[in-house]
Amino acid sequence: MSNRYTAPISILFVDPDIEGRAYWLRRLATSSPDYFVRTVEDGHTALKLCKFRKFDCVVLELVLPDISGFEVLINLCPPWHRNPRSRWSF
Repeated sequence: MSNRYTAPISILFVDPDIEGRAYWLRRLATSSPDYFVRTVEDGHTALKLCKFRKFDCVVLELVLPDISGFEVLINLCPPWHRNPRSRWSF
């Protein structure tokens, strides 16, 4: 058995619906209390937050109140950082 510390998985949920954000927070809290989950309601806030913190996973709605989810993805993964052999899944 290893005593090595591993950081919790960090997840960012971007969803304009407050009920949707609350639902996912409850689900993740019950399934794995070790997850670090942050929720925001719009794309600009998500992009600002990602400048200061690296998330292991970003889950976002494509229809956001300020910019589209596709624009968020493009800003998070600019073309010069993409691996041409990787596949995007939408």
